[in-house]
Amino acid sequence: MKKPIVIVDKDGTKQLTMPAELNSHLYTFAYSYLQPNGWFADYPSDESGITPWMTFPAIEFLKDILSKENKVFEYGSGYSTIFFNNLAGEVVSVEHDHEWVDEVKKHLPNANILLIGENALVNAEAVSLVNEFIETFPQVRTDIREHDFMHGLINNEFAGYASTIYNYPKGYFDVVVLDGMARSLSGILAVERIAENGMIILDNSDRWHYNVLQQYLREKGYKRIDFWGPGFNSYNAWCTSVFFKSLSFTNHRLDRPITEGPITI
Repeated sequence: MKKPIVIVDKDGTKQLTMPAELNSHLYTFAYSYLQPNGWFADYPSDESGITPWMTFPAIEFLKDILSKENKVFEYGSGYSTIFFNNLAGEVVSVEHDHEWVDEVKKHLPNANILLIGENALVNAEAVSLVNEFIETFPQVRTDIREHDFMHGLINNEFAGYASTIYNYPKGYFDVVVLDGMARSLSGILAVERIAENGMIILDNSDRWHYNVLQQYLREKGYKRIDFWGPGFNSYNAWCTSVFFKSLSFTNHRLDRPITEGPITI
């Protein structure tokens, strides 16, 4: 494959270089795709409002299928909390960082965010499954706690956080979002509590750290759709995945938007 954009070394400094005739193509792409999707914004948002920090294709998919009939349980609050509240009928979020909860509530004062930190009490109904997870489930940990925190790899200490979904009846939520702490444990507990035809959303699913979780979901009968692409303020594409047994959601976007014609620079 021809690569017209390359890195050159100029006096020890690596720089990108490309033929001048490519300028118009890149400007058009930035204008037609990156800009309306919010790539240049100050926070995750597009022309329709605040968005989750997920890939652009996944965001468009969620806009199409979510409605006020849906109940969403979200591991990890943020801009996504505002996004889901605009689309769904009920949203419950669990968050470990009280400062971040305060920040989210500046935008959405009535957000239903449960603040659950490390070593919180595990819901009694979840204790057996949590213990089984701790004893048998292969977990990925490194020597760098900050890295593990950032990637949601700390499971055992956040068992109480993960078990919060057990505060609600089985089948109550038809969408569960895994984008916070204890992602593997949260995913396993979500399988036990989500509606039979529910949908589990795993962001950053391209990370190998979540391979075992994704294998577990497949063994439980879940299919997977991957939404690869760019997202807010990121130079690299990543993946947001949707897992489901039966995709019973309806696409509500009936009309296709009118788009602009050819653009010249």
